[in-house]
Amino acid sequence: PEYLRRRVELSLRPGAWETIAAARFKNPTVPVREFFGRADDTPYENLNMPTLVIAGDEDRLRLPGWERELADKIPTSELHIVNGTGHCPHIERPDEVNEVILSFLSRVSA
Repeated sequence: PEYLRRRVELSLRPGAWETIAAARFKNPTVPVREFFGRADDTPYENLNMPTLVIAGDEDRLRLPGWERELADKIPTSELHIVNGTGHCPHIERPDEVNEVILSFLSRVSA
């Protein structure tokens, strides 16, 4: 609750909306990047190192099931879904996410 209160307060400061909105405007001096808006054709199946995928089960910024689809493409992946969180589980449940990351790193480095 305190984090959300602070975020709302910051979002209401003069210039906050303009700063965030500016990131969505195309820089007129940069050529058009045609890869935006296309399906992700990254060859994730070629990854051969341990990979941890962490996602929130209530993420409204990604399509439902994206995390399982991604993890299924990576042969050496582990998927951890953080219940009750949205797009930023590392902010919403930092203790759980840190524990998962440390556990993963200790297992793959052993």
